[in-house]
Amino acid sequence: MKSKTVSKLIAFTTAVVMVMSLAACGGSSVVEKSTSGDVSSTTTTTAEQTTQKKDTVKLRILVMETGTKWNSFPDNHIAKEIENQTGITFEVVESDETKFKVLLAGGDLPDIVRADPSKYAKQMIEGNLVIPMDDLINTNGKDITANISSEIDVAKKFWSNETGKVYYIAPQVVAAPTRQYLVDIGATVRWDYYKELGTPEIKNQDDLIKVLTDMVAKHPKTDDGKKTYGVSFWNDWESGLWGYNYYPFFEGGEANAQGGIMTWKTNTTALYNRLTTEDSGYWKTITFLNKAKKAGILDPDALTMKYDDFMAKGTAGQVLFAPSQWSTGDFNKNNAKDGKGYMTIPVGSYAWTGQISPFGWQDKAYCISSSSKTPDRAMDLLNYFFSYDGCRTLWSGVKGVDWDVVDGKPVIKDATVKLQSTGGTEWDSSGIQLEKNFMGMGNGVINPADGAPLSLFETDEIYASRLSPLEKSFCDQYGVRWPGEIFSKMSSEGTLLNLSSSAKETAELTINGLISPAVGTPPDDIKKIEAKVVDIAAKRAAALILSKSDAEFDELKAKTMADFKAADIDKVTEWYMKAWSDAKVKVGAK
Repeated sequence: MKSKTVSKLIAFTTAVVMVMSLAACGGSSVVEKSTSGDVSSTTTTTAEQTTQKKDTVKLRILVMETGTKWNSFPDNHIAKEIENQTGITFEVVESDETKFKVLLAGGDLPDIVRADPSKYAKQMIEGNLVIPMDDLINTNGKDITANISSEIDVAKKFWSNETGKVYYIAPQVVAAPTRQYLVDIGATVRWDYYKELGTPEIKNQDDLIKVLTDMVAKHPKTDDGKKTYGVSFWNDWESGLWGYNYYPFFEGGEANAQGGIMTWKTNTTALYNRLTTEDSGYWKTITFLNKAKKAGILDPDALTMKYDDFMAKGTAGQVLFAPSQWSTGDFNKNNAKDGKGYMTIPVGSYAWTGQISPFGWQDKAYCISSSSKTPDRAMDLLNYFFSYDGCRTLWSGVKGVDWDVVDGKPVIKDATVKLQSTGGTEWDSSGIQLEKNFMGMGNGVINPADGAPLSLFETDEIYASRLSPLEKSFCDQYGVRWPGEIFSKMSSEGTLLNLSSSAKETAELTINGLISPAVGTPPDDIKKIEAKVVDIAAKRAAALILSKSDAEFDELKAKTMADFKAADIDKVTEWYMKAWSDAKVKVGAK
């Protein structure tokens, strides 16, 4: 039986979803805020009020990723607007998982930390590395309280190490599916090369390998003489396992659920271990990479490469296939105007189109460290990230500079649209949409002050006007008005299932979204076993990928499965399965 708290939470979130759906069609606004209709007098002045007459301070934000673009353009005019509104400047401190663990052991953390509470809440809270934010939210986080109250309830119940306090708040809160101009996660290929081949149908791994092999045969080198590769990947995310799990984005509909090895299929609540399940994403990706190796199109650096290296090869045009457009570096920004570049194509059975995340992106959740000398100012900054004004600025730019009010409605300026369409360094240096993990709410969320989406680029007119020659070529091929439309069309027809928002009922998806945070953090003995098997999986992957025959591959696969078992992987699976089952009961899921 559902608890009253969870029932209330689900009811609230479902109501939010219904209201947002109306708002998207010109109906009521989404949250408990008045809609004055006066854009110049927005409803979210909290950031200005709380920092009035305060000295400017500089904060540091620790993020568990490398190669963030914010650090390349720290003086962008969005950062300057944030300083104007909050009195805060900040720098981003990059970290991989290894460095992060060292920092946790040392205990001296930057002011704000971005980390997954399902992995680190227990250690960080019990180690007094982070502070509860309840009082600070009350005094300096009025927009957080007003705009993401549903997530706050989840944070207290499931991200607090059973303390009932708020330690984490996750960005990108979206209560209802939003459309996308561009779907950039999935089977991403060099579009100009794919079109040159006649856009052959791709139904399975073998079809994709054949297409990529033909591309490499026609274009063995880049224009400046660098060797091209059909397939590559990187090894410095999720203890090295992320690169071995990307293929099922579009083939298997698999989504991360807990830790590094447990997963579920989209639209289900059935948990399983990806390392011991024969047709899981891990094994599908390893098989795909082995086929690429045998076809002679696998980048030999792939087995040791880091994300930054992959991005550099994407920028150089050396890699012809990737799991996303954002991992192909700056190639599109430098070449889309000439009709060259990477596009995500609709293949397989699944796509990632139309985000819905009623409780935000948990793995990017923010907390305030106990080392911060100005935690109140850290909350001021987080409050700005979760305010309508702050999100509008992060998504659309500065009012009067990048957009303005026309006939009572906010409208993006032509020069800003052109800047985005052109892309490249000039667009990045503006700071607009430079760091999407800062946005407390998603691009399609409606600002109740003006009835327009937070990203003012999300209109039919802007979509049509911003097409680059590369994107126009893609649209002409599929007979659509903007690239994302083919995915939403196929999703509505049932040809593709949506990885992010294909629930049969919104309420059902909302409940499913509660299961994962309700599982909690495993005990130390389970975490140690999990780390051991993840290490085995990462190290054994290389040998599997380099196997010269199917017989050699199958023999090594059987040995790897045996090694997993010998390392007590079944104990990890059993712990998660019980915790998952208990979590389902806790949130009232089927």
